[in-house]
Amino acid sequence: MGGPGGMGQTGGGGGPWDDNANFLDACRLEYDQVARELDEIRMLIKQSAQELEKLNQRKVLAAAKTREMEEKLETFSRQEIRASYLASTEAEMRAFMIGEQRDQLVAKEQVFIRYQRFLQRALEVLAAMPGGGAAGAQPWAGATGGAPAAGAARAEGDALARVIQAQEEVRERVAQRLHDGPAQSLANVVLTAEICEKLMQTDARRAQGELGNLKGIVNQTLQDTRKFIFELRPMTLDDLGLVPTLRRYVADLGARYQAQISLVAPQGEQRLPRRMEVPVFRVAQEALTNAVQHGRATQVRVTVAAQGDTLALIVEDNGTGFDVEQALAQAASRQAMGIASMQERAEMLGGWLRIESARGHGSRVELSAPIAGSR
Repeated sequence: MGGPGGMGQTGGGGGPWDDNANFLDACRLEYDQVARELDEIRMLIKQSAQELEKLNQRKVLAAAKTREMEEKLETFSRQEIRASYLASTEAEMRAFMIGEQRDQLVAKEQVFIRYQRFLQRALEVLAAMPGGGAAGAQPWAGATGGAPAAGAARAEGDALARVIQAQEEVRERVAQRLHDGPAQSLANVVLTAEICEKLMQTDARRAQGELGNLKGIVNQTLQDTRKFIFELRPMTLDDLGLVPTLRRYVADLGARYQAQISLVAPQGEQRLPRRMEVPVFRVAQEALTNAVQHGRATQVRVTVAAQGDTLALIVEDNGTGFDVEQALAQAASRQAMGIASMQERAEMLGGWLRIESARGHGSRVELSAPIAGSR
C-alpha cells in the first residue's frame, strides 16, 4: 500500500506545480488511489471479522471440552488432555492475533478516510477556481501556494507513521512480556519434566513430588498466560462488551495492586458499537494503569455513562498526581506515549479527552465521545 502522504512526496520531487490544472489532476489520481486502498482495507477488515467469529466459536468449544476434562480427568488419556489444552490455548492466541490485526486495520482505515476527505475538499476548491480544469490557468504561487496542501498531506502521512510506530511499540511490549512471563515458566516446565524423567527410575517418591511441582507450574503458567492475553486483547469485549470487560479488569487490577477500584455504569451492560468498545477500553486501561502504577493510588473510581448519543468515561483516583502541562508537552513530543495514545483514541472516536491533576491531589481523566458517529 502506498498510504497517505504519497501526494506530498510526489509534489516535493518535481518542484512547484505548473498550474491549477496539473495539481487538480494529481489530486484526482491520488483520490482514486486512496479509494482503491480503502476498498482493500475494508475487504481485509471484513475477512478478519469473519475469521475472528469462527475462532471465537472454536474457542468456546475448546474451553467447554477442557472444562469437561478437568471435571473427569480419570476418563481421558494423557494425550487427549494435552491435545485439549493445546487446542484451547491455540484458539485463544489465534483469536487474539486476529483481533489485534483487525484493530490495526480499523485504525488505518480511519487515517485513510481522513486523508480521502482532505483530498475531496482540495478537489472541490480547485475545481471552483478559475481555470481549475483547463490549461492556461493561473499559475500557483510556487512553494508558498502549494504549502497548505502539501502540509496537510504530510500531516496525514505523520498520522499513519504514528499508527505504525504504535504497532511496533505494542509488538515490543508483547515480546518482552512473553519473554519475562510464559517463556520463563515454560523453561521451568521443561527443566522439571527432565528431573522427573531422571527420577522415575531411581526415586519414584521424589519423582511424584516433582510431578506435583510440575503440575503447579503448568497451572500457574496457564493462568498467567490467560491474564496476559486478557490485558492485551480481552476476548470478552467481543463476547460481552465494554462494561463486563472493565468489571473483570478493575477486579484483577485492584487485587494485584491492593487498591479499591469501583466501577459505576448507570446504563448497565448495554453494548456500544463494536468499533467504539476497544478504544474506550484502551483509554480506561491506560488511565487505570497510570493511577495505580505511577500515581500509587489506593482508591479509584471508574464511571461509564451513556447519555443519549454521548458516552462519558471518567477515571478518578487519590494518587500522587502530576503536572498536567508538563505531561501534555511530553505527549506532544511523543515522550509520554500513554497520554498520547489516549488523545489519539479520543480523536479517532471524534470526541475529546480532558486531564485534571495536581501533585498530591490525585487525577481525573475524562473521555467524551459521540456514540452515533462510531457506528
